[in-house]
Amino acid sequence: MANLQQEFLQQMAKAEALLEQGASLFAVDTKKAMRCYHQANLQLKGCEAQQQSLKLVDPQNAALPPDVQVQFNTLRVRAKSNLTACLEKEKKWQRVFDVSAEVLAIQPDHIKSLRRRCKAGIKIKQFDEAKQCALRGLEIAPEDVEIQRLYSHLLEVDAFYDRKQRREMQGWLEKM
Repeated sequence: MANLQQEFLQQMAKAEALLEQGASLFAVDTKKAMRCYHQANLQLKGCEAQQQSLKLVDPQNAALPPDVQVQFNTLRVRAKSNLTACLEKEKKWQRVFDVSAEVLAIQPDHIKSLRRRCKAGIKIKQFDEAKQCALRGLEIAPEDVEIQRLYSHLLEVDAFYDRKQRREMQGWLEKM
């Protein structure tokens, strides 16, 4: 069992090193940074698999110490959030939308992920989800200018589609 715990901590350390490498590359080479963040995510998935193995081997002692669990979740959020920053830079909106949801599943109040998921939702026309993210973002950070701007844009989109629907309904009723 000690071997599994040691392997878990080693994989976490590798993931952290990859995150640092990705951070140093982000400004100069987004694709290489993205590769580092993706590899960090794979390392962390390996950690999760190790944790599952520990639960099978020794369910009584499988729980991580609280400080290690916090560090593990922090690394998961960093790896996925940084990956979404790269994806956003590359304008891969569907992936930004999906990976941001993974971050929010770990940390529901992660403002950068709410902002990115909202923006990506607008780009891929997932307006309802984008609006939910904007509203949640405004609850958490009402002074966030970007969230305010995205929410205003969503209100304009709502108004546009309301007008369009009314015109279509009027035309349909006139044909009857």
